[in-house]
Amino acid sequence: MYQLLKHLCSSICAQSFVLEFYSWDIVVSATMASSTSADAKEAKLRKLNDFRRKLPHMTASAMSALLDEADQHGIPELHSRWQLGKSTQAEIARHESYGTLLCNSILVDKQGAEANMLMINPLSLLQAAFGQGGSYTELVMDTLRKHPSSPDQPWRLAVYCDEVVPGNVISHDNKRKEWVGYSSFLEFGQITLSREEAWLPTLVQRTASVDKLSAGISQVFGAVLKQWFCNPLYDISSGGLVLKHPDGSHHRLWIQLGMILQDGGAHKHVFHVKGDAGTKCCLLCRNLFAITTDVVDLETGDTLLAASLLFEHELDFATDADIRGTIARLAQQKAVMTADMFARWEKCVGFNYEPQGLLLDNELQSVVLPVSHYCHDWMHCMLVNGVFNTVMYLMIFSLRAAKFLDGHIYHHLCKYVSLWTLPSSRQGSNLQDIFNAKREESNTKAKKFKCQASDGLGLYPILAYFIQAVVLPAKVCVGECIAFLAMADVLDMLQAVPLLKVTPKDLGAVIQSFLQSCVAAGWKQYMHPKFHWLVHFPTHLQKFGMLPTCFVHERKHRVAKRYSNPIQNTSVFEKSVLSELVCHDLAVLKTSSIFAVAVKLGNPHTAPKKMLEFMSQQMSVILQPEECLTSAVAHILPAGTCSKKDVVLIKSSDATQPLEAAEVWFHVQCKGVCVSLVSLWKLKSVDAAKGTAQWLKHDNPVMISTSSILAPLCFTVLQDTSVRTLIPWQFR
Repeated sequence: MYQLLKHLCSSICAQSFVLEFYSWDIVVSATMASSTSADAKEAKLRKLNDFRRKLPHMTASAMSALLDEADQHGIPELHSRWQLGKSTQAEIARHESYGTLLCNSILVDKQGAEANMLMINPLSLLQAAFGQGGSYTELVMDTLRKHPSSPDQPWRLAVYCDEVVPGNVISHDNKRKEWVGYSSFLEFGQITLSREEAWLPTLVQRTASVDKLSAGISQVFGAVLKQWFCNPLYDISSGGLVLKHPDGSHHRLWIQLGMILQDGGAHKHVFHVKGDAGTKCCLLCRNLFAITTDVVDLETGDTLLAASLLFEHELDFATDADIRGTIARLAQQKAVMTADMFARWEKCVGFNYEPQGLLLDNELQSVVLPVSHYCHDWMHCMLVNGVFNTVMYLMIFSLRAAKFLDGHIYHHLCKYVSLWTLPSSRQGSNLQDIFNAKREESNTKAKKFKCQASDGLGLYPILAYFIQAVVLPAKVCVGECIAFLAMADVLDMLQAVPLLKVTPKDLGAVIQSFLQSCVAAGWKQYMHPKFHWLVHFPTHLQKFGMLPTCFVHERKHRVAKRYSNPIQNTSVFEKSVLSELVCHDLAVLKTSSIFAVAVKLGNPHTAPKKMLEFMSQQMSVILQPEECLTSAVAHILPAGTCSKKDVVLIKSSDATQPLEAAEVWFHVQCKGVCVSLVSLWKLKSVDAAKGTAQWLKHDNPVMISTSSILAPLCFTVLQDTSVRTLIPWQFR
């Protein structure tokens, strides 16, 4: 027995020793393995860095995408710089359904000689985008189902052009400064037209080349329209344009010019009107003239001009026949008047005589209807040296003159604005920085409030609440406050137009009220011609059914700049940029569902392990990694995005409380269904007059359908830890 126990003990001791040794071996092996793994990872990182530094500069995201593509699909057999250029040329050469994709137009220079200009053939480009399949094909087919095209109901073409400055913006001789143009169809709807992909490029031409031409960009813009409507082989107005679907079916589009959308400067150059700085400052009004004021911009030394008439009932609106008659008489008087007399005639009628200009081109007489097609851009009207900038300056000037907050308005606004948090989609800059001392000095000299258009959109609701909650109760500058709030109402309504919640009558009433409040505030001499633009927006809305803005074009310009910036050899500049732009857009449009209006994740990726387990528990089913995707951003209906940590407005399941607010914790898509985990807040109070709501913030996680999210909100945390949110106009 003793021997057995001894043997057993020996055996146990041996096993313990083996187990201890084995455990120690595991620890040592794991440590060695960890060390080896760390060394291997460090070596891989060093190799990646060495690889990157051997190459010409590209962004980290670009290199990552390049390596991912090479890893998934391999490296192309051809990859030299020369072959890359050949591949672009080959892609351009493939699309010749209605003639070569890049074609020459013969124009006239200032000496009367012929000048060749390389242009896009828009008919071939339209067929290329449609015929390759993908998002543009889906968009056209879906629009055809909603708006069938016929000779009696042709699609309306919207055209745009503006000047873009790649390279060194302040260079005295920027050889890459260029005119860029795009086109789309109004039948796509305003929400779709707010996407860059819906606009196809039609023009890239260096300003240096355009300036050598008679009538400049006006002649070039006319040449673009001729590519659409004056092709002797294809009459798209009466005969229609046949588009071949990837499945072999054919679809015919009848097309007519519907809208010329531009900012004021581009409209001035294209139509050769005197513009906002001219005595006759509006093409659309027969009896409106600019008057000189006592206001001087100390930065430029220019005297501010104001519109002689402000309200719609005072104005005599021009017709297409009026403009055509004016242009015809202008041409007649040129032959019989002296130079001085003719210059006065031009000043009186508000047009410059340009024989090669758009309005004197005989081929475009029946195509271009100068009044019917003219559309102002409300972004430039309100937010780019526009109405908001002037009203904002005047509001602050009045408060400072009244010694409100001891006159330190910029300082207090800086602190106040910093308390508010914008939705992630609008957090491009720190709004409080707009109110620093340097900006205050610059704004005072210029007699306008300077900021980017996007900053203005984010800023005005916060300031509108500040005026209602802080300034008006103090009974300071009451008239000025009313004018500012009326301007905020105009901006609210303009942004709600794509949601089909605004009628021309409603918009006209709000604009009328705003203009009246500006006069009552004593600001009449500051009401420059962009205040007058507002009078025409109800008519534009009635005529076009929408009010597109140039926000989308400003974003799309980044693509033109991307390809224009690196070009050093400007002798083939236009061909290079046009080729790259066309190939870029065609490649993007091959992707499916770009224009799909649906709730979906933005750039989804596989969910982390803990989130996968959590969602499996919630759904009572074992989810595979490919069935559970997540993203920090989700697209919501009818447009826009919301992000993780945003405060959002959601549809309430409680009939007694139509709206609820919540903080987004994460978005996830399980088996194709998009849901969001949010922390639901309790409503404390609503101030309908000020457009705000106050909520009790607490952790109350609830899983909701992402489709129930209405909009992200601007919010501020109060001293009692409750949260005040600004409610968008359409949900008040």
